Amino acid sequence: MGYRSKVAMLDPRVTHDRAVETLESKVRGFQSLTLEQGTAVSCELTALIIKNNPRIVDVNRARPIPGRVRVLELSGR
Repeated sequence: MGYRSKVAMLDPRVTHDRAVETLESKVRGFQSLTLEQGTAVSCELTALIIKNNPRIVDVNRARPIPGRVRVLELSGR
């Protein structure tokens, strides 16, 4: 019996198999974090992305999604 099987037997709710990970389970895991923990994870992921691809900060592909976010602009400037 392998290590992973032994760990799974200790707590059958815990799995280390990526095939059974769903987006919903990942969202629940992230939502269970405190605000400070969630912010720390987000900052660490951002730092990891920038470290692996520094040019990503120069890319501006952001486009507003109609109905999702309202962008307000001052006129006359």
